[in-house]
Amino acid sequence: MRIGITGGIGTGKTFIINYIRSKGYKIIDADLIAKQLMKKDNINYLNIVNNFGEDILSNNKEIDRIKLRHIIFEDEKKRKLLNKITHPNIIREILNRSKDNDIYFIEIPLLLEENLEKYFDLIWVVDCSKEVQVKRVVERNNLSEEEVFDIIRCQMPREEKIKRANIVINSEQDKIEKYIDDLLYRLEKQVKNEK
Repeated sequence: MRIGITGGIGTGKTFIINYIRSKGYKIIDADLIAKQLMKKDNINYLNIVNNFGEDILSNNKEIDRIKLRHIIFEDEKKRKLLNKITHPNIIREILNRSKDNDIYFIEIPLLLEENLEKYFDLIWVVDCSKEVQVKRVVERNNLSEEEVFDIIRCQMPREEKIKRANIVINSEQDKIEKYIDDLLYRLEKQVKNEK
């Protein structure tokens, strides 16, 4: 079973994922796969350099992710092009790593933006208020509020994500660990019933 975990930047996905990992569940990080596939001479590296040019490379000829991020945040067509280049290979790798009947939690930030629901059995959306979201990202990433709002504007509105979720986890709630434990218990029960 594949459970996609998504949510906007700073909503608390990492905390939730780390807690689930601490319970012994298998976690797949789509961002980590994306970084691996962008390494020199890997499939996404070659396609990105062919489409975006060598100006995005650092001195050691690796893709400079900061340069690339600036390009795609300023140009929606280029952001869509990057996603079109990279996402099929990322999804293929996720599917390869989660072939058996175990429960897999896949952290994938753009799951809903890219309409990838068909690859998952359940969608869990991690959410919080916009104020908390901005505060967390400013503190964590040392960005200005304006930069954070630019990132949030590029993401799907939280109301839309909530509408498309099977489960919504409010990361600001009290006793969040207890809530996750309850979700995991119900999930295990559902999986047993389906066998």
